[in-house]
Parts: sequence; structure tokens; C-alpha cells
Amino acid sequence: MRLLRIMPILVVLLGVSVAGCADESSPPATDVQRDLDTLVGAARAGGAALVVKGAGPELRVTSGVADKSTGAPMRSDQQVRIGSVTKSFTAALVLSLVRDGRVDLDAPAERYVPELVSAGSEPAPTVRQVLQHTSGLPECTTSRAIMQSGSGGTEQFTPERILQIAMQSPRQFRPGEQMKYTNTNYIVAGLIASRVSGVPVSRLLQQRIAEPLGLRNTYLPEPGERMIRGPHPTGYWIGPDGVDTALSDTETSAMGAAGGIVSTPDDLIAFFDALRDGTVLDAATSAQLHSAVPMGGRPGLTYGLGLMHATFGCGVQFWGHAGDVPGYTALAGSTSDGRGVALTITGAVDHDSDMLSVVDRAVCAQKAS
Repeated sequence: MRLLRIMPILVVLLGVSVAGCADESSPPATDVQRDLDTLVGAARAGGAALVVKGAGPELRVTSGVADKSTGAPMRSDQQVRIGSVTKSFTAALVLSLVRDGRVDLDAPAERYVPELVSAGSEPAPTVRQVLQHTSGLPECTTSRAIMQSGSGGTEQFTPERILQIAMQSPRQFRPGEQMKYTNTNYIVAGLIASRVSGVPVSRLLQQRIAEPLGLRNTYLPEPGERMIRGPHPTGYWIGPDGVDTALSDTETSAMGAAGGIVSTPDDLIAFFDALRDGTVLDAATSAQLHSAVPMGGRPGLTYGLGLMHATFGCGVQFWGHAGDVPGYTALAGSTSDGRGVALTITGAVDHDSDMLSVVDRAVCAQKAS
């Protein structure tokens, strides 16, 4: 559920498809294949899939296998857990309520979540600060129980309980003093969305995003729903003992609105394209979404409200998010020149920058071709 980390990797080449291109050995496909193979090997993952759509020929590249025990080939159209890419969906849900006049971005978040009542004279974080990770709230994933739930455990959590656990720790800093990526912020954001709308985040996601956009493979699992609903590659997790463990079925209620969503590369691209094109939010609200601050400790990256921003080597602007949960890693977003991109890996990647570099090279090579 951390912001994710990305890097080079290496394995068996299993498939490259470039829609509209007859020669599969031509760039950018071969370069992307090499990057994916390196990424998979370094992560000891099962496989990886990269999809780039729009502003040119569609690019689909896969590496590795969907299941190490059967050798089934990796595919780019199956459901995966997307980890913290969930935060972009949650931010969009909160911003849709801002658009409707039901949430005030600059109001204290405790207006909607009274459990956040600040101690003493310390100022309360605003909704904007919660969405932008400048709230100073403590990190919930320092709890062993929460972490164990996300790595194969069965214990179920409500967002209220997660927040209660988090608030037992001191705040990290005064609201607005700095930016520090913290999962608790999006547990709070989910509570804001559900309490203001009167429906659970899982249903609100369907009502306001998935159904209107036709995202048939995107959903937030219900508590106790450990199995991925549709066809999916097996996720792999390297445990403390260094042994690869197959991990697809897991309890995601401890991740919730911060990291629990299941989706596919095509659905992710459709969502981020809709954010860019104004289908999900109006222009004024979308401008709030893209108002960014520097990301602490990540040179060259800025963060809006649930969106990470980077400038690729060819000058293209990228807005999206990265995320991981045990077994799966994902990076998805849209570009300023009209493309959507999604990269999914069935394993853990060590550095954000490596995964982002793979996407950077794929997008820029396709632009140049």
C-alpha cells in the first residue's frame, strides 16, 4: 500500500503485441520488452504487463508468466490488485462531492470525521491537506495487525478502527508544514466520501466512476472478500524468509480507500483518461486535483490531490499514481499528449523511479516512432 517503488527486471520473454504494427521486432516494442524482462527478473515476479493507448499505435507488452506453477502466459487484460493507485479513485470521489457543493476542500476534515478532533490548540488538517498528504496524521500501517492483514491475514477492519489505531500515535507534524505520504490520509478521505454521500466507498465507486465510465473490471472488495472476482495472474510475495509465496487471495479491508481496489490495465487507462478529459470532474474541480506540491524525498515529482506528477524525458507531462500490496505492483496515469498508460507487475518493485523510468521510456519511444 506504500506509494510503490519501481525498477529494472529480467525473465522469459513471452509476448509483445503492438496494435497497428506488423513488425513486432521494431522499436519501441523490443526496447519495452527488454525493460519489462529486466523488471520482472529483479523483482522475482511472475510477470508484468504494460499497455499504452492513444496518440499512436496501441502498445501491449507482457513478460513472464501469469502463474509460475503452470507456466500460463502473462496477459494484459486480467484483474490485479492496484494498491495505492486506489488513492486517485478516492480523491476523485471526494472531489466529485466538492463539485456538488457537499464537501469544502478548505474546511477542517474533522467537520466530516469528528474522530480527528485535534488535541489542545493544534490546528486541524483540512480536507485538502488530507488529500495532499500535508495533514501530519500518523501512519496507520505501522500497526502489525494491519500489515499482517494485507499480507495473507484474515482479520477484517473497518475504516473507523484503522483510524483509531493510527490516532494512538502522535501526529507527524503540524498540518501544512510539510508533505509526507501517509496511508491514513486516504482512510480519512474514504470516511469523508462515505459519510457525506451516505453510501459505502465500494458502492460510491460504482455509482460515480465505474458504472458511468463502463469500468466492468474495477471494484473495491467488500470486507471478507479475499478472492479476486475475475481472471487474474497469481501475485507473488517474498516473505521475511526470502521464499517466494503465491499471494492472490488476501483480506483488503485494512487497505480500503487507501489501497484496496482491483482493476485491469484497460480500466485504469480509461479512468485516468476520463480524469484528464474532464469526464469525471468539471474544469474548476479538476484544477484543484492538479494543484501540486513537491513530494518529500522524491526529486522531480510533485503531488496534487491523489495524483502524482512527473515530466518525462521527451517533455511529456504525466499525471497518475503508483501503488503496491503484497503480490502486486501497479503504475497508471495519463499524459499531456493524450495517452493513457498502465503497468502492472505480479511482485514487489523496490524503487518508484525504476517503474516510472520504464513507463517514461515506453511513452517517449512510442512518441518518437
